[in-house]
Amino acid sequence: MPNPLTKIINWYLSPIQEAEEGCARTGLGVLPCRPADTDIVAYLINRGLTPATEDDVRTAFATLFEREATAFEELLACSFVDSFALLAR
Repeated sequence: MPNPLTKIINWYLSPIQEAEEGCARTGLGVLPCRPADTDIVAYLINRGLTPATEDDVRTAFATLFEREATAFEELLACSFVDSFALLAR
């Protein structure tokens, strides 16, 4: 028979039904989410593509999210990369 304390802990740590996309939710509350753009920065750094061109950012977006970025998403991603001074001028 499972320990009652284990059941309670498992319930608190288990994901809540219909959690918001991109965020992990548990009975303890919402865990912090990282913006998707941080994945792009990490990808560019890991691949040695810094300073990155706008084409590099577009390619990173397409690779990570398996679709092409909209013009607005591309602008946001390039701005985010530039905020770390990693965008080539």
